[in-house]
Amino acid sequence: MLGDRSLADSTVHEARKEIRKSRAAVRLLRVAMGGDRFQRENARLRDAARALNGARDAKVLVRTLDSLRASHPQLQADGAALALSRHLRERQRLVRRELRKPTASIAVARRTLEQTRFSATQWPIGHGGWGKLGPAFRRIYAAGRQAARRSRSKTDDHQMHEWRKQVKYLRHALQVFQPLQPTKLSRRARLARQLADNLGDNHDLAMLRNSLVCGGLSEAPSIDVKSLRLAIDRRRRALRKEALALGAQVYAETPGQLDKRLRRYWHRWRARAQ
Repeated sequence: MLGDRSLADSTVHEARKEIRKSRAAVRLLRVAMGGDRFQRENARLRDAARALNGARDAKVLVRTLDSLRASHPQLQADGAALALSRHLRERQRLVRRELRKPTASIAVARRTLEQTRFSATQWPIGHGGWGKLGPAFRRIYAAGRQAARRSRSKTDDHQMHEWRKQVKYLRHALQVFQPLQPTKLSRRARLARQLADNLGDNHDLAMLRNSLVCGGLSEAPSIDVKSLRLAIDRRRRALRKEALALGAQVYAETPGQLDKRLRRYWHRWRARAQ
């Protein structure tokens, strides 16, 4: 996927999605792999994703601002919104130009993914059953549940971003286990996806707000950023309220309760398969 000499936004987006799924798979194999191997494989995938962050952020920020302006007519002719739009589109143009030529960051991503592809042939897949998968899944679920609890008590961009990452791991893990009990687990996976999308939108708006500073607009005496900031903050508050409601559904069970239920599904599925 990243082997092409010239990359497009869509290629980077697909590569990031596959890396995210791979990181979720590595987490499910955490117990089977052992601590050292898990840390090594997770670090490789993390570094590959980070190398692609710039291209992702450049595209998403333009899209996020366009969406905000479409839902707030007063921002159509707003000076700050127009200035930020020009700044972000120029940034996106520069990033796209970089994607069309060999760069160090893309080389890092390619190299680390090649290493992971080779080492994945040695991963302990197919051994241990629920005795290995169960504790790893429980850890994924518990980490997200803890992040949800912290997000309820504290409004913090870093904490919400951490919750978002944990929800994505949970969503992909649920997709892996969905064949065990499609009807019940598909609903939980769907809710997890809605929650991940919500938290992603919130994160993108937080980056957009920070772009006012990075783009120098906050310091420009001729530009009033108040209306744009208010629109961003209002949308983020609404998203946070929705996220907490969704999180209450996704993480309704304790880790022990969900582990017990999935273990039951697992053994029934194995019995049918034999």
